[in-house]
Amino acid sequence: MSDVTVKITVFYVGTSLLAPLGRAESDINAQHGLGLQVATCNCGAPLTEAEWNSAESDVGDSDLVFVIHVTEGENAVRIAAALDRYRNRHSAVIAFNCMPELMRRLRMGKLDFGKLMKPRASRDQAASETSGQSIARKLATWMADFVKGRTTADGSGEAPKRVGPPANADQYVKLIGRLPSILKFVPSAGKLRDTKNYLLLFGYFLQPTPNNIRSMLLCAITQYVPGDHHSIKIESAEAMPVIGLFITPMRQNCLKHSKPIRSGTSESGGAHLIVMRLSDCY
Repeated sequence: MSDVTVKITVFYVGTSLLAPLGRAESDINAQHGLGLQVATCNCGAPLTEAEWNSAESDVGDSDLVFVIHVTEGENAVRIAAALDRYRNRHSAVIAFNCMPELMRRLRMGKLDFGKLMKPRASRDQAASETSGQSIARKLATWMADFVKGRTTADGSGEAPKRVGPPANADQYVKLIGRLPSILKFVPSAGKLRDTKNYLLLFGYFLQPTPNNIRSMLLCAITQYVPGDHHSIKIESAEAMPVIGLFITPMRQNCLKHSKPIRSGTSESGGAHLIVMRLSDCY
């Protein structure tokens, strides 16, 4: 498969994904010879014209597009328009925790969040949903509500600002915890194939170790990019520890919205150690 070329564009926020994505690209090419190129674009702030022109060019050339944690309004509008413009070029568009207009662009085979996220499903439609479809719909709607709940406009005309997690964050964490047990009963073929694939990809993303990010990309490639990928084996998601040690300064949203399990200052006063649940930092 050395003559196969696959391009993936990843829109993301922060710094934690860049290194795992680069390592995944290198490892996948070394092990499977896919000719994979991973183009990345950090959307933590509004993109300049030059940055956007480069990103849009990548979108137009990509087989797969991931959009992760994009909540800045101007970037979201540009990305959504580009996804519509190059819709026929993409084998799949995968979004996690983004603005509603981006979540609605998610397309994986027969799974279309634009249809799942309609204002309110009729009682007949809701009654006919399978458990897998119901979980996917709830997840999509929760992600959109999560982003809207964490942004607010102050009337100044500036971009919305982050204000903290929504009131139903505990329900989201519980839903995440149920994913492994749910996936055991979701068939890998038929109508629920794409729902299961999305939940699998989301499970990898939730614990973004280098191995999980590599498996996330491979899973998307083998399921949605045309080609002979039958020889590629995908590893199960590996678990991250639920408790971590942090030496401040640390992420501001952790300090503002989460309660440390234990904290203390060194005798010299030079470091502050905080023990927190990792899930509290997202």
